[in-house]
Amino acid sequence: MKKYKLVQNIRNFKFCYFIFCTIICFIVLSVPTFAKENSDNVIRVGSFEETYNVVNEKGERSGYGYEYLQDIAGYAGWTYKYITSDWKNCFTQLENGEIDILGDISYTDERAENMLFSDMPMGEEKYYIYTDASNMDLTAGNLDSFEGKNIGVFKDNITEDVLNEWELKYGLHMQHVNVSNTAEVMDKLSKHEIDCFVSVEESRWEESDISPLTSIGETEIYFVINPERPDIKEALDSAMRRIKDDNPFYTDDLYRRYLSAQSSSFLSKEESEWIGQHGAIRIGYLNQDGGISSVDPSTGKLTGVITDYVDLAENCLQGQTLEFELNGYNTRSELLQALQDGKIDLIFHANQNPYFAETNGFALSDTLLTLNMAAITAKDSFDENKENIVAVEKDDFALKAYLSYNYPQWKVVEYETSDAAVKAMQKGETDCIVSNSGTVSDYLKNNKLHSVFLTKEADVPFAIQQGEPVLLSILNKTLTSMPTTQFSGAVVSYNASSRKVTAKDFIQDNLLTVSLIAGISFFVVLCIILDSLKKSKRAEEKSKKSAEQALKLNQELEEKQQELQNALVEAQSANKAKTSFLNNMSHDIRTPINGIMGMLTILEKSGNDGERAKDCLNKINESSKLLLSLVNDVLDMAKLESDTVVFSDESINLDQVCQEITESLSFQAEEKGLHVIGEHDDYSGIYVWSNAVHLKKILMNLFTNSMKYNKVNGFIYMSMRTIERSEDHMTCEFRIKDNGIGMSEEFIKNELFTPFVQADNSPRSDYNGTGLGMPIVKQLVEKMGGTITVESKLGEGSCFTVILPFKIDTNARPEEKEDFDADISGVRILLVEDNELNAEIAEFMLTENGAKVETVKNGLEAVQHFEACELGTYDVILMDVMMPVMDGLTATKTIRSLERQDAKTIPIIAMTANAFREDAEKCMEAGMNAHLAKPLDAEKIKQTISEELRKQNACHK
Repeated sequence: MKKYKLVQNIRNFKFCYFIFCTIICFIVLSVPTFAKENSDNVIRVGSFEETYNVVNEKGERSGYGYEYLQDIAGYAGWTYKYITSDWKNCFTQLENGEIDILGDISYTDERAENMLFSDMPMGEEKYYIYTDASNMDLTAGNLDSFEGKNIGVFKDNITEDVLNEWELKYGLHMQHVNVSNTAEVMDKLSKHEIDCFVSVEESRWEESDISPLTSIGETEIYFVINPERPDIKEALDSAMRRIKDDNPFYTDDLYRRYLSAQSSSFLSKEESEWIGQHGAIRIGYLNQDGGISSVDPSTGKLTGVITDYVDLAENCLQGQTLEFELNGYNTRSELLQALQDGKIDLIFHANQNPYFAETNGFALSDTLLTLNMAAITAKDSFDENKENIVAVEKDDFALKAYLSYNYPQWKVVEYETSDAAVKAMQKGETDCIVSNSGTVSDYLKNNKLHSVFLTKEADVPFAIQQGEPVLLSILNKTLTSMPTTQFSGAVVSYNASSRKVTAKDFIQDNLLTVSLIAGISFFVVLCIILDSLKKSKRAEEKSKKSAEQALKLNQELEEKQQELQNALVEAQSANKAKTSFLNNMSHDIRTPINGIMGMLTILEKSGNDGERAKDCLNKINESSKLLLSLVNDVLDMAKLESDTVVFSDESINLDQVCQEITESLSFQAEEKGLHVIGEHDDYSGIYVWSNAVHLKKILMNLFTNSMKYNKVNGFIYMSMRTIERSEDHMTCEFRIKDNGIGMSEEFIKNELFTPFVQADNSPRSDYNGTGLGMPIVKQLVEKMGGTITVESKLGEGSCFTVILPFKIDTNARPEEKEDFDADISGVRILLVEDNELNAEIAEFMLTENGAKVETVKNGLEAVQHFEACELGTYDVILMDVMMPVMDGLTATKTIRSLERQDAKTIPIIAMTANAFREDAEKCMEAGMNAHLAKPLDAEKIKQTISEELRKQNACHK
């Protein structure tokens, strides 16, 4: 933002020519129109304050849902009546007919039985039908136009599933033509083998003059409608489709403040017919509106941004020409009256304030341009974030709309004229007045005043009457299809060229000085000149000092703005990453769930086909493991980011760790057609202090990545070697190398270790995952005191090198494990589990292995059963941790405190979904003997029970 300083006190024959580069003009929109109320167009909206609908202390409305409804009103010709409601009663009011529409409602089948849902959601769009300008007969306003058309779609893919659901929903039958890449789409479009195609929303189609026609697959939050008002639903759906079609990215950036062209647009058949019947679009403008629209009185020539817009808009749509008729007016009142009387179709210059537009019966287009604003004040300092008092001319409704929209905390004081407002500010009755940057210099001629540029700009749209949806759609398409960002700069240029300083102006501004010089003798003139020279020098020093202060303040402001911009970019980047993560998680979690549910359906219908049933069970097991892996990744990352991971060390053998990883993953790699090469130094008999779980997590994540992003018949090389060793310390290098797809340098530098990001992060990628594996590895390596480096090249593969320091356990002795058969037949078990399904699963696993099981539902019942039974009734207690009435930890402590012989010795084994190491330690501290994490594994249950009984028997010998 550029700042300009007006030199104070022009005197002593010095003539200065000032050009201020920015001029902003307001048009008063607030002329209330009163029309006979049409009950069909008055929609009762259920209103209760929440994120999507906010009402401030002045009663002014704003918010996501509110602004969305205002844009819908522009297309549907509606006005709203707001009915106070709350979350408990809103559905009852809707069903009883007290309200017509509610916003921000999630879809459920139960709700759908009692109310109508909008066809499209309020929130995120996903899939679109696209076409080029050769298919103008296709339009979202008439869905029958799609019937029988050839549509390109990636067959047997989720894209076709979405298309099938859309066709079924609207009773359409289109011919599906398989397309798998961009080249195929463009080729078949050019040969007219397809009329349109389905794609996820992407800006790349703009480069090929491809435009979206309609969204076919959106989910999230919806508008719901009174079930007795299908007419409202029809109008609502049509309006929402038009909004989406005119602005495909509407819900991603509702305010559209900095919009540039994002797609090539063309007129639909309906819009072309409207232009043909209506003729030229009649634009109303103010004759003297600064850089927006100005008429030279001597030549009658119109200049300003309006001429640039008309020149660009005439041919901005593909192969179609628009005509415009320009009508000038001298006052805002005349301009507004002309719109109300139907003499013009739109006002060229309005202010972006949905509440102000609604109260005056207007609909607003997308933003045409943005203008800078400034506060003029007599105070030494001014802070726009405080609750300032601003003086405003009573009839300047446009300025009041800007202030209420951008600075609702300010108090507005109205005066009959602009001069009265300025005088009130000078007397200290108010803190400031507000002006566009182009007129700031007019006020700064008074050296007691100074300006402070405001951080919130004024957004300028078109204003049209309610009930003109086709015109609104055409105007928004012109704004989407042209570089509208240039208009803001054009205002500065036009304003500067129209601003002239004449000799007459100079004399009028310095009348006293000129009169004195003309009325006194040469001697007096000489004295005045000498005196003026002294004052001029002091003024120059003061001016220089003020300029330095202004420059410093400007630099500080620019630094703050840059900080805010950086923060915004970081927030948008984080939000984009988490949005991508949620999309991927939605896909990745649904994939195993879909597999489980599908296999259960097949299993149910497989009858006596044993082989089929066995195959289904194997696939259910694999899907369950995948789902568990996804959940574990998310939990691991959450604990690492919150710094709650416990890094306790234990004595481990590195040779055993490498062997376990190699045995675990080599088989999986070979199944994928990959060749595994492993080599490491001889670590037999060498024990170090570390955490085996975290070390395995690091190496297994890296190995899994090499499998996931490898090629058919590729190789994976894994090595471990000592690079430094002393008597009690050693440093090891772990290297995992592959010849897979590789990564770009930019991805490695900026995104590899960023949570939720993948080299191919689309939910349709073959490389499924959460994007958390590498961030987890990096954090674990750093918390273990090591480093990780990456070498990679696209198409050639990657090499990960991890270096970790270890403290050698010089007192370690190899463990001699005793082999024994895990047999629990005849073992008497007290099972403590509050969840019936979990209890049934555990009881089945135990009884299938010959155990005798008695089940209770909480810790209190477990204590009571054990205390009342005879000695030796139970051999083992399996104890859930989180239960009602009494939890498992408390129950264990209570049992251990009982005055009976077996209370201290009976094995108590935790059986819980609390799977972290610190959870296991809490169980041990409470008096339990072992810890089993859910989901339960039958072999691990049997092994753990047998081991604990073996230990108990060994103690009694």
